[in-house]
Amino acid sequence: MSSDRFDLKAKRSIANLANILSRYPNNDLQLSEIYNQFIFGNAYPADLAVLNEKNVNVFELKKDKLTDNKIPQIEKEIKKHLYYSLFSERIKANNIQRFNFYLIFLKDSGNDQSKRLILEKFHHLCNKINTIRENNISFIEYDVKDDNLIFEEV
Repeated sequence: MSSDRFDLKAKRSIANLANILSRYPNNDLQLSEIYNQFIFGNAYPADLAVLNEKNVNVFELKKDKLTDNKIPQIEKEIKKHLYYSLFSERIKANNIQRFNFYLIFLKDSGNDQSKRLILEKFHHLCNKINTIRENNISFIEYDVKDDNLIFEEV
């Protein structure tokens, strides 16, 4: 597992967000459009969507740590974004090669079990659709240290 840390208050935060996106081919932040509360279909807006010609990047933000009672809602959000992004008229490019789902949540030692369950549900949902598109999920924990908001991809 790779680990990328960035601090939103630091000038280098944009470069590190670009690094997180760039782990997938043709996913340059500079060539992307960024949307807040982007709706692919009829419901469940993505908290943040970063779209470009080859990638759909969805960032879902959770204000707390992961718990078992949040998993059904997260699964529903993944399903809606995963499926609606396949046929969304709101996506300008028609040659999307990759769907990247980033789940951002509060850093906590108890997140591991929930991450495993979410990963299983993600793969189960991906297996239900027959698509030539690659589908990925990434977990990003956040923490506050010295009045700085820190993100770490885990």
